[in-house]
Amino acid sequence: MARLLTALRDTCIDLYALGDEFHDGLAVRYNTNFNLFHPEPMPGGAQRIVMIADVPTYPDTNKPKLIAEAAKLADKADKTVHQYEIVQLYLTEDEAKEAESSNLVSPFEGFALFSASIANQELSSRRMVEAFLVSGLICNTLPKKLAAWFRNSDDNKLDYVLRLEDVQFQWAKSEQDFWLIRDRRGPSLEERDEMRGLPNPLRWNNVPVQQAPAPKAAG
Repeated sequence: MARLLTALRDTCIDLYALGDEFHDGLAVRYNTNFNLFHPEPMPGGAQRIVMIADVPTYPDTNKPKLIAEAAKLADKADKTVHQYEIVQLYLTEDEAKEAESSNLVSPFEGFALFSASIANQELSSRRMVEAFLVSGLICNTLPKKLAAWFRNSDDNKLDYVLRLEDVQFQWAKSEQDFWLIRDRRGPSLEERDEMRGLPNPLRWNNVPVQQAPAPKAAG
């Protein structure tokens, strides 16, 4: 498990760097119907949704450096999957049931598939924005969850593990459409702005809200 955690953290470090290379100054504004920092099962089996404001332009998905780094990351992510397969051999029966019920292998396989898809130029800019967002969230939560589970699995149950496919995305046609959404929950863009100064584990959305200037008084 220690080797798996090391491999996962190394993969996530490279994934963050790859995201920074891709975004290259792109400001992504979004809101959610779930708590980004503590993803839990949705009540009643509801779908996790992220609403994203559309932008006029997107980063180039075919930058040579991006493709080359993604190919390296795909190889590293494959090795992380292999480390998980080794861990499976040493799980107790109860731990194996927990891992199977949470589909623990899915995030590892998702990282490998995502990075390989970038390297093979199979993804649109929008799809990459979506996948980087969820990958960043998984990287912020999964290592902590695994480390606790490994230290004392009797007290720290694995329970729910967020996967890339667990989130659906909706794209607002304009900034105005995005800001008119009133039924979103979780750490919204406004709430994140109020939390400025706290560490932001999502990295690619740390953009303060620009408030419109107050109208000048007549006369």
